[in-house]
Parts: sequence; structure tokens; C-alpha cells
Amino acid sequence: MTPIKRIILDRVEGRVSELAEREVRSFKEADLILREWAKTAPADRSYHKVDVVVEWENGQSIAHRFDLQSPDIARINLAEDFKTRLKYNAGLYCPPGISQQAYFNAVYAMPEANKQAKRILKECQLS
Repeated sequence: MTPIKRIILDRVEGRVSELAEREVRSFKEADLILREWAKTAPADRSYHKVDVVVEWENGQSIAHRFDLQSPDIARINLAEDFKTRLKYNAGLYCPPGISQQAYFNAVYAMPEANKQAKRILKECQLS
């Protein structure tokens, strides 16, 4: 599996003093930062957005938005979040509440995202 080159976290919502961009080398390090940031994120149904880019040594990359909420501190697991998103895009995971037909229509309407997700799941480190 191709190792991670870097993960960029960009907190784009929150108090002005908390907005920051951080670069790490692993999902574990990213989780530590997200848990720290979550301490000042909303506790209600709202959230603060964190833009995330993961780059691998083979040149693959993917961008994602992570929704940060303080009640989620213990459950933060960016690697699992990415795996779920990639499996969705690859046509391997239909979330509850979506019909199989609607899911496959959505996934196969995005052929490049589908190919990219399959390639990353097959070739790249996700832990």
C-alpha cells in the first residue's frame, strides 16, 4: 500500500482565533488535532467545517469536508470517515435511508469519482 505523504486540515469555521491550517503525516495525528478542535465546536446540531486533503506518495489525493461537533470527540476517526466516503463513491456502500436504485444512479453519475475511489481503496494506505 502506498503510504500517506501528508494530510492537510483546514478549520474554516469557528472563532477567528481558532481558524487554522495544520499538516500531519498520519490519520492518528489528524484525529488528535480534530479532537482538540472539537472541544470548541458546537454542542448542538450545528458544526464547524474542516476541509481535509489527503495526499499519498503515488500522487493520489482526495479532498473531503469533515463536520466537527463537540459531542463527537470520542468518536472522531478520520480514516474510517474517509473509508466510508470512498466505499460510497466506489459503489461498495449504500447508506441507510437511500434506495439501492437512487444510490447506484448517484454513484455511476460520477464515473471519475468512482474510478478514483476504487483506485485509492486498492492502492493507498488508509490507516
